[in-house]
Amino acid sequence: MFQSHGLKDSSSSSESFTFILQNPRSYYKFLMNKCIGYELQHSSPEERSIKILSKDNVSLLNEEKICLTIAIVIE
Repeated sequence: MFQSHGLKDSSSSSESFTFILQNPRSYYKFLMNKCIGYELQHSSPEERSIKILSKDNVSLLNEEKICLTIAIVIE
């Protein structure tokens, strides 16, 4: 499939690629602002008074925090 487009299938190659952001902290802040904005638009005032972020958004941010921490250490 990839070969027909001139691309190499990475699963058959021993090469790997890791994308490291130039500024991981600002990406995390951007992601957090997007999550908070989503929650503010899609939750009721009662839900917001209990917590700002849903369990799914907290999980997403925690995953990203781990990945970005690794990226910061690599820098």
